[in-house]
Amino acid sequence: MVTHNLEFVLCISPPQVHTHPDSVLEALRSQRRKGLFCDVTVRIHDASLRAHACVLAAGSPFFQDKLLLGHSEISVPPLVPAETLIFPSPPKTHWMMT
Repeated sequence: MVTHNLEFVLCISPPQVHTHPDSVLEALRSQRRKGLFCDVTVRIHDASLRAHACVLAAGSPFFQDKLLLGHSEISVPPLVPAETLIFPSPPKTHWMMT
């Protein structure tokens, strides 16, 4: 009969589980912070932000329309409704602008 050291097994904490979507979002965030693969500039008032066009297009009909027209620099006018600029679920928008 083989005995196992259960005390050792029970003392090991479970590994952190990261889902694939979380990993992708973190990679995109890291790339944007480093300026890697940013292919569009978004201007809002006096501020500008370099971003990934595919991320903007996937999350916003406003940006998708502008990008389909070939814009690489997009100025957001003050009268554009906020709901056209952001993802449908607010928790996914934070990473885009941070």
